[in-house]
Amino acid sequence: NLLSIIDKYLIVNDYSNALIWSKELFKLDNKYQHGIVRLKKSLQGLGKFNEIVNYRLQYAKAVESAYAYIGVLDAIQKSIEKNQHSSYEINLAHQIGEDLLKNWGLMENVAIDVIDKYNKILVLDNKIDIAFKITEKAFTRVKTTNDERINKLVLTYSNLLVANGNYEGAN
Repeated sequence: NLLSIIDKYLIVNDYSNALIWSKELFKLDNKYQHGIVRLKKSLQGLGKFNEIVNYRLQYAKAVESAYAYIGVLDAIQKSIEKNQHSSYEINLAHQIGEDLLKNWGLMENVAIDVIDKYNKILVLDNKIDIAFKITEKAFTRVKTTNDERINKLVLTYSNLLVANGNYEGAN
């Protein structure tokens, strides 16, 4: 099967051949989660972080899931960190982040994941003031008693404080 062929190439770090077969698998079914995972690994192995963004976006549009769009934000974050981005990726991140938070009616736990991921991009884009506003608004609306979710939001806020140079407040 195609997955095992791709996996054999990935195991030996032959990312070029893994990429060829991963692209074929993606052409066959752009909604197949295991296919996008292999494609991402292949592109990461080749250091092509900006290309991951385009494939993740195609996948997200095909499956129409909030987590798939969080995957696009993750790919954009990595492309920024690897300095392989353009204004297109930055604008796309803002479009996706704002759209998810305003229009998707996300369950609280998913919204916290979106806030966490989008904040990382906002910090990288020097828009920390927007990240603070989004996070502070979330604190006023959170109704969960799930410690993991609350801790994630607190950690997100703490990371914003650190990014803003407020190390004492982050403690």
